[in-house]
Amino acid sequence: MVFAAIAQLTGINIIFYYAPLIFEKTHVGGSVLFQTVLTGVVNLIFTIVAFWLIDRIGRKKLLLAGSAVMGTCMVIVGILFYTDNLDNYLVLAAIFVYIAAFACTWGAVLWVYVAEIFSNKIRGSATSFAIFGNWTANAIVSWTFPVMLSGMGAPVTFFIYGVINFLMIAFVAKYVFETKGVSLEKVESMYANL
Repeated sequence: MVFAAIAQLTGINIIFYYAPLIFEKTHVGGSVLFQTVLTGVVNLIFTIVAFWLIDRIGRKKLLLAGSAVMGTCMVIVGILFYTDNLDNYLVLAAIFVYIAAFACTWGAVLWVYVAEIFSNKIRGSATSFAIFGNWTANAIVSWTFPVMLSGMGAPVTFFIYGVINFLMIAFVAKYVFETKGVSLEKVESMYANL
C-alpha cells in the first residue's frame, strides 16, 4: 500500500488535474488548453517508451532515476515561481520533462511491480489494497494542492513536492527490490526476509 500510495506523492496528478491553473500563472502566451493537451500527449508517448525500458533497465533503476529527475524538475519549477521568471518556456519544459520522467518510471513501474510482489494466494486481494492506497493518496494530494498553493504559494508547494521526490530515492533504495527477470516465487522470498 505504501509503495502504491507514494507514487501519488510524486505530485503527478497535481500537474494533470491543475495544469490549466498552473499554466495560467505563467506568462508564455499561447493556449492554456493546448498546453494542457500537450501534458497528455507527453504522458502517452513516454508511457509507450516505458514499455521498452522496463525490462531492459529494470524497475528499481527506473524508479531511482525517475525520482531524481522529477525532484529536480519540481525544484526548478519552484525556483521559477519564486523568482517570478515565468515569461519563458522553462516552466513548460520542466513540467513536460517531469511528466515524461513519471510516465517512464513511476507511472509504468507501479502497475508492473505491484502485480509482481505478491504471492499467487493473495495477489488479487493484496493488489486491490495497494490500488486503494494509490487512489486514497491521489485524493489527499488532489484536495491539499489548492490549499497548499493558496496558503504557502507556488514556490513552497513545488519545493515540497521536489523534496518528496528526493526522499522517495531513499525509500526505493531501501525497500524496493529489483524484480526484472526474477520469478514470482523468488520475489516472494525476497520480501519474506525483509
